[in-house]
Amino acid sequence: LEGGFLVQDANVVTDDIGGQAVITASTDAGNGRILTVNAVLMPFQNVKLVDLLKSLNQAGDFAGRFDTLLAGIAAAKPAVRDTLGKRHSTLFAPTDEAFAAFGIDPNTIGLLYPAALNDLLLYHVVSGRLMGDAVLAAGEIKTVQGAVLLQQDGTLTDRAGGTVKIIGIDAEASN
Repeated sequence: LEGGFLVQDANVVTDDIGGQAVITASTDAGNGRILTVNAVLMPFQNVKLVDLLKSLNQAGDFAGRFDTLLAGIAAAKPAVRDTLGKRHSTLFAPTDEAFAAFGIDPNTIGLLYPAALNDLLLYHVVSGRLMGDAVLAAGEIKTVQGAVLLQQDGTLTDRAGGTVKIIGIDAEASN
């Protein structure tokens, strides 16, 4: 009804952004049919990563937690913004608290040397759409910047020994 498209092939339904759900049961009614599926399908065909991040930053559990990241994206080179806007990507989005631990806030992130800012942002992006279960099952994850992150039990570790805990997964965007 909202205008998006669902494609059904056998017992699998695919949404506009590639999300899939398996039909596990169906029931007929006098005015239609109910199909029971094992996943949530997303109607957000045109919501890009940065737009979704802005939306998450405005309301709900993550309201006001991504001001520094959004300021960094705004200050980055167009190529970085294009990576987040056009390619299918997975973003490991540091919260304001994570940036603050390094003395970086929304007012200072744009003052970073441009190449360092771009590398910092791309260090948190993975090419392709990784769902949470795929991230949690992976041993190594290669970032767009070229680094390899090791994953164990929801904790990512970089080659320098820095660690971060994944605190939220699977906020879907069209890219």
